[in-house]
Amino acid sequence: MSETLKKNKYDIIELGLSTAAGALGAAPLTVAAAGVWLAGMVDDGIRDVKNYGYENEIEHAYQEFTWEYVSYSNYSGEFGCSLPNNMPARAFIDEMKDAVIVNKGNTWAWLLQREFVKNRNNPQKMFESIDKLLDDYANVFWKLKPSARKMIAEDIHVADRWQEPGTQEITEYKEGLKAVLRYRLRKLFACLYERCILDAKQRLLWEINGFEKQMNTVTEFSVYASDVDGKEIPLSKTEYKDYIAAFAKSPSDKPTIWSWSPGSKDNGKFMCTLYNFITMGTPSFVKFYKTWEDQVEDKAAFTLSFTYSAPAVKLKIGNDDNRYYLYEVFDCDPRATGFADYNYEILRVEADVENNIFKQYNFHPSDGWKVWDEYAYNPSANIITSDNQDWHIELIPANDWKAIRGSSSSFATLPGTATKTDNKVYKYYRYLEVIPLSDGMWQVSETGETIAYDSFFSEGSMPAERLQTPSGQSFLDEVRAFAKEYGLIIYEGDRTEFD
Repeated sequence: MSETLKKNKYDIIELGLSTAAGALGAAPLTVAAAGVWLAGMVDDGIRDVKNYGYENEIEHAYQEFTWEYVSYSNYSGEFGCSLPNNMPARAFIDEMKDAVIVNKGNTWAWLLQREFVKNRNNPQKMFESIDKLLDDYANVFWKLKPSARKMIAEDIHVADRWQEPGTQEITEYKEGLKAVLRYRLRKLFACLYERCILDAKQRLLWEINGFEKQMNTVTEFSVYASDVDGKEIPLSKTEYKDYIAAFAKSPSDKPTIWSWSPGSKDNGKFMCTLYNFITMGTPSFVKFYKTWEDQVEDKAAFTLSFTYSAPAVKLKIGNDDNRYYLYEVFDCDPRATGFADYNYEILRVEADVENNIFKQYNFHPSDGWKVWDEYAYNPSANIITSDNQDWHIELIPANDWKAIRGSSSSFATLPGTATKTDNKVYKYYRYLEVIPLSDGMWQVSETGETIAYDSFFSEGSMPAERLQTPSGQSFLDEVRAFAKEYGLIIYEGDRTEFD
């Protein structure tokens, strides 16, 4: 039987993995893949089980000691050994009082059950912990003092004097014993493996339930116009009140069958589940038509792009040169400490492509949106630059302008003076497009997260808390990458160094 297993072990394992994958799908594959670990139970070491023989006196003494005398102490949580009274080496061994011989009773069943319970939700970690258990068990003999090991070995194998093996030989002996041990414990392993598969099936059902909820999540699409100050105006009060909106996969594609009247006084909103949105072809544009005939002939008056994000997507009609961004800056000067090195704002940006001007506005509670800075924009090179107060700034907008990234550099000054040095200091910038949801609330297009922000002077502007959000953490990752590229040493607010 063991010879048959040896010859066909990889076919059996492959069959088990393919069956698990076909029956259960992706969720249990971690469990199925861990089954490769069981390949050792049909290893070449099974020759020892088959013929009850040993290669030499060293293997005989080692395996006989391990099977008969290795014990486990629940109190100490480790393996040791318990020798009979007639073995002289007992006087040189520190025995654990509560220890029991591992290969007697149900000790292995209890040990494996403990690892299963401890790591039930992480099959890979469970198999790793069991493998360590086997390693520790197989290593007891080799952790003894050489003199005690010699006495025990010559007590077991009396025909030959003990010869201490080398490191490579010890490794081979341990692997051989573990292969035999896996075979002896194969029924226990089979039970654990079966329970892991059952757990994986249950997790798959939970995932299916979660997936069903996600597919049934309703997203609301709405369209509004904005005035010069960026304030929202209902479409029913504009020239677009009778327009028809229809989804399309691209500006050049025909519209889908899904359309609605965004300027309707009754509602003007379109709602659909994620499942409907996917079956629609996951469009990312909305085409606007003046009449039904224009829609039939696909003569769109204009087209807006959007990023799908539950539970709401807002599209803006108005001055397309004006966009809102979550602006973040990190001062990479290593002397910058606390959160003075990080700041963020919600900015309004106007990209005047015709005049090659890039304007930034920030919001003042009393004065509204005020011009904060003005940069030069080169459309052919797609780069924004400025030389402002000794800082040279370079920003690169994404093709769709949903994100802008860049940096600035300047020569450092001597502490407490205006004297410049030859050393450069840097700042890193990122702009992520945001959508106004309501007064003081904004949604980041890229991540879908919501930000509360009134103005730079409001109590809602808290850099420390902002850095803990998903987009805040991704910004720190970008800063780290930038610092590594330029060989900079920078500090977070708690002065944790990273590069």
